[in-house]
Amino acid sequence: MLSTDETEKQIPHDSDLDLVLRRLQEVRQSTNGPLQAIASLALSVYYSYQVSSLSKLSRECCEAVFIVVAAQARRNEAIPTFGAHPTWDIQSKIDKLLAKLHDVDIFARTFTSRGFLAAIFWRRCDMAKIKEYRTFMHDFILDDDFVPKRRDTTGRRTRFTTPRYDESGIVTENR
Repeated sequence: MLSTDETEKQIPHDSDLDLVLRRLQEVRQSTNGPLQAIASLALSVYYSYQVSSLSKLSRECCEAVFIVVAAQARRNEAIPTFGAHPTWDIQSKIDKLLAKLHDVDIFARTFTSRGFLAAIFWRRCDMAKIKEYRTFMHDFILDDDFVPKRRDTTGRRTRFTTPRYDESGIVTENR
């Protein structure tokens, strides 16, 4: 298996993704808390399964974990302490994300190990499963507990408008 540094050289990145991956690597290396487990698993999924059919899913897994890390940093006021435990109200959501990341890891391992004929036979089921995982990640990213809030002119807290993408990457609506 390639080291993380060797893998990063082979995978083209954009600047947003670079930021997400660097932040997840910081969390993985600097904590022993619950965020370390999801950061490690998301990075494992991203670097281990670089197949075109899984590329968007693996990126969205990292983005979902990044949203959790950013939300926790906001809760810890300006300077994040990655070892701090998330508040109890979002811990169950983080546990669901961790379980889903485990499912994605198992699915991706199976998906990438299939032979040509098996891949053809399972294609329809695989695409439906990928769509299900991507929908979960999108919904998680847009969850009200994790979306940054801003103050409007009246002083009330409101959500940022976040675009929603379809499977081809086109914005379908703003939420």
